[in-house]
Amino acid sequence: MHKAHHNFLKTPPPKKNSIENTGYPQSIVHGLRSDALAQEETSSLGYSLSEKIDVGLVSVVIPMYNREKTIGRCIDSALNQNYDNIEILVIDDMSTDNSVNVVKSINNNKIKLICADKKIYAQGARNIGIKNANGRWIAFLDSDDTFTKNSILSRLNVLETYPDVDLIYGNFFVNNVPFIFKNINNIGKKELKNYIFSELSLCAFSSIMIKKQCVEKIGFLDENYLAWQDDSLIVSCILNNFNLKHCGDIVASFSPFGSNNRISSTYSNRLQGISRIVATYKNEIIRTNGRYRLFLWNLRILLNFLETKSNNFVNRITKKILKKFLGQQFEHIWG
Repeated sequence: MHKAHHNFLKTPPPKKNSIENTGYPQSIVHGLRSDALAQEETSSLGYSLSEKIDVGLVSVVIPMYNREKTIGRCIDSALNQNYDNIEILVIDDMSTDNSVNVVKSINNNKIKLICADKKIYAQGARNIGIKNANGRWIAFLDSDDTFTKNSILSRLNVLETYPDVDLIYGNFFVNNVPFIFKNINNIGKKELKNYIFSELSLCAFSSIMIKKQCVEKIGFLDENYLAWQDDSLIVSCILNNFNLKHCGDIVASFSPFGSNNRISSTYSNRLQGISRIVATYKNEIIRTNGRYRLFLWNLRILLNFLETKSNNFVNRITKKILKKFLGQQFEHIWG
């Protein structure tokens, strides 16, 4: 397995093609890998794909807003899974384009369309989906992302090795290039908690499958986040001592450059998200990683604040200095 996955508390130096320069989602870590290396890392976990596994119904929850161009392929990717026992809940957040009609045009009884009567944003839409889900497991899928064909089965196969797992996540394609999330399967609970409160990040929503009862236990998803939403869920899971595991496979494709109305992509929403998550968990950051780590997080908030301001010469120089410095302190500084 790649060395970075073993010695993860020692942050590697930033690369020229690091995530902060690409616009990739905040929670994607470790960065670009070759197809060969990605295959080597995922296969080294030792999970075998077994089409015999069946844990009952899996509920795929898709929040949607103005996705007429992407929702069709998104739903198709869920319908074409190697694991057949699924339902698909699409929760529309008052779309103003043709998204709802696209969903209605797909003739399949596995699909349930729920239309909100007021603006609820992505977290509110996910919560409605969770509350209406009939499955024991919830698989999140954003409406501009797609599942790989083995996405659900790959994650369910983890149950053969870790039957008590509560949340299972996998890797991503970003514009058809593999991105590898951190493998935490052999990390102790204390070490994992220290890592999570150092980085406040692990994976992204469309890679997450979680037991419905676990989401219910934490009081559902926090709807006050406009960005850092997946990270908020991960932190809540760690604080509740849930068992998280990496499946080792690429389970979804993310297309950041085709997502102009992605809520979490605006600088103001990123600032809101990072400010909220740091303020909420500042005591845990200090307790696990010290006051200097909190200081570094405040510098990241400053960087996000500067992104919302005019891009004059002083601002550009300040951001460049901050990005270079913070890139040496964190695995990534997107968001």
